[in-house]
Amino acid sequence: MQNRFTSFVLLLLLPFLIQAQPKIEKITIYSPAEIATVRQQIVDSIWVPGAKTVLPTLTFSAGINPAAFKTEEYPWLGSVGSIDKLKLILKNKIESNVYILHPRVSNRLKIPIIYHGGHGGGFWEDKNWNNMSSDYAVSVYKFFLDHGFDVVCIDLPLHGVNEKSYMWDKQTGKYLITEHGDLFKLKEPFYYFFEPIKRTIDFLQKRFGYSEFAMIGLSGGGWATTVYSAIDTRIKHSYAIAGSTPLDFRTHPNDWGDLEQNYKPFYDQFNYSTLYTLAAAGEDRLHYQILLKNDQCCFAVNGEPWAKNVQVALVNLPDPGSYKFLYDTSANKHMVSSVALDSIYNNLLKYFVIKNLPFEIRIANANKDKPMLVCRMDTIVLSNVVPGEDVIHWFRDSTSLLTQNTKALRLQGPGNYFARVTNISGIDISSDTLTVGQFLPPVITRRNGRLYSSARRGNRWYLDGTLLPDLTDDNIQPKKAGIYTVNINAGMCTSQASRPFYYGSLVYPNPASDHLILQFDHAIGQLTVALTDLNGRLILTANVESYKILRFPPTVKKGIYFLKMYNGTGYNETVKVMIQ
Repeated sequence: MQNRFTSFVLLLLLPFLIQAQPKIEKITIYSPAEIATVRQQIVDSIWVPGAKTVLPTLTFSAGINPAAFKTEEYPWLGSVGSIDKLKLILKNKIESNVYILHPRVSNRLKIPIIYHGGHGGGFWEDKNWNNMSSDYAVSVYKFFLDHGFDVVCIDLPLHGVNEKSYMWDKQTGKYLITEHGDLFKLKEPFYYFFEPIKRTIDFLQKRFGYSEFAMIGLSGGGWATTVYSAIDTRIKHSYAIAGSTPLDFRTHPNDWGDLEQNYKPFYDQFNYSTLYTLAAAGEDRLHYQILLKNDQCCFAVNGEPWAKNVQVALVNLPDPGSYKFLYDTSANKHMVSSVALDSIYNNLLKYFVIKNLPFEIRIANANKDKPMLVCRMDTIVLSNVVPGEDVIHWFRDSTSLLTQNTKALRLQGPGNYFARVTNISGIDISSDTLTVGQFLPPVITRRNGRLYSSARRGNRWYLDGTLLPDLTDDNIQPKKAGIYTVNINAGMCTSQASRPFYYGSLVYPNPASDHLILQFDHAIGQLTVALTDLNGRLILTANVESYKILRFPPTVKKGIYFLKMYNGTGYNETVKVMIQ
């Protein structure tokens, strides 16, 4: 009986249970033109056409002393080098204060990190949520400063560093603006959330030369990160932590948030799945949504159902970008955990930083105008590295030169040289590769009476150790007998000399005592040699092929003699010899 009653109750409740299942939102953008149209529609919902255009008043203060923040004992204070402040006065005199934290050591990557705080304010949340009472605690500000990034700190209107009340007077009525719901009594409520972000990015582009940005937000800052990244493609990577879910997945009262999170006229036009898609769409863009399983505040939901929907929508676009979802089970509260931050940073390095390096690390020759003309024992140097800040690791033919952590390297021999540089950001950047050849000495051969070098160019010929000027071709016609050598000259690089090539005859020692050594070019063939005195009297004669030790008779006296060498093919040479 009880089982029948249970089945009956379930049957009655079935329509309601089915209805309670969250609906997957429709995404109806299929082309670049449709993306551009929807983005413009969102822009028009934020900056309402027809509303009075009033550019905010900007006041920039450079070089604020970090000591001004010491009373708060923020965890990032030891990592900051200097602080700038940008103050914006918006419509109705509502203020927005932006702080730009510069690291002690810059990574020179020119990629700023925008960190958007939630309702507690970014500084307070980072200290009291992210960096406290958790096994996975971390300070997001400190992490990025320690890795050499500028961190741009933005808060929601009326909260954090913008906490302030305003009296609004519409004609005769007056009321206080103290919370976000009050902003929706104004004509452009979303303007107060996104005008500060847009104007800050415009300012940073102009003053610091930034062109692309990464944006991270927690809680209400995660919501702001999603919506703003949907309309501004200058945000290449966006990371929204505990910031939103599609409305139908908000089953807990805390999930509804303030009015900006669920304002029906806006989200009836632009559902969250569409916003996630737009935040990701575009070449090399990424939108990464992170929700926390143990979040005591809000959005403790596994987003895989809508994540798949967004990913499918992106696949059909020509420049799809990428959307990722992480269900963080490590965080024990509303926070950015170290697990989430590691995942964020790995994606940032792999898919953003490495593809957008503002410089190349290249090898040049320290000693010459022509940068890639190098010789053994030359010194090569790396460009765009900072010794003491970057870790430099040299390699030769993929073998680590462990003792070399310097910008300059003296070449020790042939091989393929390159360096791997670890920037303070943590990214490994490889330089180009320099191939250093052996620069072997050339070899001399003889063909048809001419001497040839094995080197095609850069030859310098020598006869008996004396440079033969203006002879640089790869072959020469010898004009006299002797020892010929050649080396190669390329700029300031000179090879070792070739092995000696004996052309014609070589007669030594001279002066002689009891013998002469005769060497001949083997191409000459057999020679007849005859030693005569000054009067022409024959002392001795012999036949020689290539090499011969010619010993004098014991009766030979000291003095001057002539050694005549000849054959039947026209070779005829006479050498004066001194016997002592």
